[in-house]
Amino acid sequence: MATIDCPRCGAAGDGAFCADCGARLKPAACTACGAAPPADARYCPGCGRRLPGPLRVHPAAVLAGVGLAALFAALLLPGRGPEPVTIGATGAGALTEGGGPGAPGSMSTPGGAPPPALSGDMRANADGLFDRIMRELAAGDTARARFFVPMALDAYGMAGDLDAHGRFHLSLVQAVGEDFAGARATAESVLEQDPNHLLALAAAASAARGDGDEDAARAYYRRFLEALPSERDRALPEYRDHAQVLPDYEAAARAAFD
Repeated sequence: MATIDCPRCGAAGDGAFCADCGARLKPAACTACGAAPPADARYCPGCGRRLPGPLRVHPAAVLAGVGLAALFAALLLPGRGPEPVTIGATGAGALTEGGGPGAPGSMSTPGGAPPPALSGDMRANADGLFDRIMRELAAGDTARARFFVPMALDAYGMAGDLDAHGRFHLSLVQAVGEDFAGARATAESVLEQDPNHLLALAAAASAARGDGDEDAARAYYRRFLEALPSERDRALPEYRDHAQVLPDYEAAARAAFD
């Protein structure tokens, strides 16, 4: 199999992601039409949509339009701490049950920091990976955060039907991986059932902005601001867990109209 030089660190690799820094080596299949693009494609040859690739936008701009590490710290799940255990895997993006210290093919992250522990509860695994991604972004380590994106996507895919809270997490993970179309579709799946869901509106706005659709982003932000007075005190688990980030999302929404 032909090797590809990583666009970020220069290491040679033959997979979809760099084993040294976690950067994407090959474009993902187009989420709009399913076409498989050539390795160096930035736009889908089938439908013209921009394809996920090396992160070009600071993650803070992707998620909320404000470049604050505090935003990512606010997104961390309550009560989580370091979990110094490796995940059993066969490569970046592979996630299998039964991993742990000494598991066959266990892996470490760029820089040697261990991934969160893998348990039998795939939703807990997914949320742990989400938390780790946000933790790395809060620390300013985009490469390490992106290293966890494929594993988190696998975990959420194996977690069964996701509630709105889980789909909010998934949307942010997709945005960090620069799959803005997928992130927006995931947020929209929440809004179809709950049109005023503040976190889904913010995630959809951020995804639309990441995809270059500023008009759609402003429309989502307008809906966010209109819903905010009656919605902010609603007793939803995700509102409780991410209460600290709502002011940042509000600031991003208001900034869209300045």
